[in-house]
Amino acid sequence: YVLGEGLCGVVTVDRLAVISRFPTFDPGGPRLSDVVSDLSVRAGLDPHNEIDVEDLVHDFVPGYVISSQGPVRTAVGQLQARYAFDAVESDNVVKFVKRGREPVVTIAADDLAASTDAQSLPALVDTVRKQEVDLPRKVTVKYMDRDSDYQQGSQPAIRNIADTEMEMTMDLAIAMTAREAKLAAEVMLFDAWLGREQLTWHTSRKFVYLEPTDVIIVGGREVRITSKDESPAGVIK
Repeated sequence: YVLGEGLCGVVTVDRLAVISRFPTFDPGGPRLSDVVSDLSVRAGLDPHNEIDVEDLVHDFVPGYVISSQGPVRTAVGQLQARYAFDAVESDNVVKFVKRGREPVVTIAADDLAASTDAQSLPALVDTVRKQEVDLPRKVTVKYMDRDSDYQQGSQPAIRNIADTEMEMTMDLAIAMTAREAKLAAEVMLFDAWLGREQLTWHTSRKFVYLEPTDVIIVGGREVRITSKDESPAGVIK
């Protein structure tokens, strides 16, 4: 479907691929990896041993303003919203991982419904679905417009077929073109609807290596792990 002038979105399984007839590579500004690394150092992390920003080296930040003191998490959060990446602590290292990765494993039905109580087995996959009224019909991105002397601009993304009136505004102190902001708004709106279902499953320590941000296939669905909990008995949820 059409995202905007010159932009086309293609949905495949649980992904959004964006095709543009415009040039999209603009190496202006520092690398996203360098910006996130600098912010992490301000938070007291060792850039050589406690963070991993390798996944962010291909994106560039043409402009970003931190106008007031605040938690580093908030500053990084703005970049996460714009560049679609997550953070996870793994073996005492904070890893910053871009979304859109390929699945690393498929968990078969025989490996699901793990439990220490054979008389009370959980469902293979439990699904909770948000109601449409709790999802945004419109997402507006406010940004610093690179083509208008960095004055504030705004670009909306609207889902016309939706039983909801909820609107969401993202105020990003990041320099973008109008086209980039429009695409960011479209991706945020798509992501909100794509994530309307939360899946929960129980498995064994066979999959202990999996961690939040990993993409897997479970119950025939391609999903991104957002949390993980392991019981003393070795059941992983």
